[in-house]
Amino acid sequence: MNMDYVAIDFETANQYPTSACSIGLVAVTNNKIEFATEYLIDPEEEFSDFNISIHHITPVDVEEAGTFPEIWGKIKGYFDGTKIFAHNAGFDLGVLKAMIEKYHLEPPALKFGCTLKIASKLWPEEMVNHRLSTISSYLEMDDHVHHDALSDAKVCVEIINRGQRMTCSSSADELYDSLGIRYGCYDKTRFYPTMYRYQRQKTAPLSSNPRLNDKVVCVLGKPQKTTRGQLLARLEKSGAYVEKNINRSLDYVVVLGNCPKIKLMLAAELATQGVPLKFLNEDEILEMLGAE
Repeated sequence: MNMDYVAIDFETANQYPTSACSIGLVAVTNNKIEFATEYLIDPEEEFSDFNISIHHITPVDVEEAGTFPEIWGKIKGYFDGTKIFAHNAGFDLGVLKAMIEKYHLEPPALKFGCTLKIASKLWPEEMVNHRLSTISSYLEMDDHVHHDALSDAKVCVEIINRGQRMTCSSSADELYDSLGIRYGCYDKTRFYPTMYRYQRQKTAPLSSNPRLNDKVVCVLGKPQKTTRGQLLARLEKSGAYVEKNINRSLDYVVVLGNCPKIKLMLAAELATQGVPLKFLNEDEILEMLGAE
């Protein structure tokens, strides 16, 4: 499906991410809502009184609802190859991942963004907090019902719409980049969070480098032909994300002199687990960066 992005929200029956009992979904194309729906889900788990008090969904409400595999069959086309947004996306994508694994389903391949991070950047001091209920009140969305999955997903869309207008961005992608945030990823081999992008020279425009733009790079050790600081600055200027730690988000590991052996072993272990990262030496990364 050709969409700009999809905003989602999950509600759970209890404290466990394997207990999704509702999902709201809003698909956006050309900055307009194309499709919006909500599904109750039979979590096949017990409901906690605390969660019922939050979203008011009870076991009786889901007696005729489908299980997650049944619902997933109806909505998975909105996820694969799509940008997904949620508020506090780590929670909602964690629920999605837990439900996929619970029922041994094929994982989608998607990137995801977080409207909580967007809101925190857009209105850093204007609100006492950045909960959806606070934001919807600030944006005068009087019809918002907090912890109603569809209603919450619609607030996510409005946050993106307001952000695009405030930053003169033509798309959610452009908004996310302008605020200095990078997408998270969920696919067969990787699951890593959306996070703020770090740049030393915030005022310096990024130079387009298709080989490194939006790639996640970890540099191990010290280079011989330049300084480490200069190498990191060039990577950031090229559009790459420089990561200090070895994790599943990595696209490239640059192995230099005096490389920490433990980190190199961790990277090698991830590679054997199917994480599609590549190892580069100093000459290879400098060749990718090109002449200054």
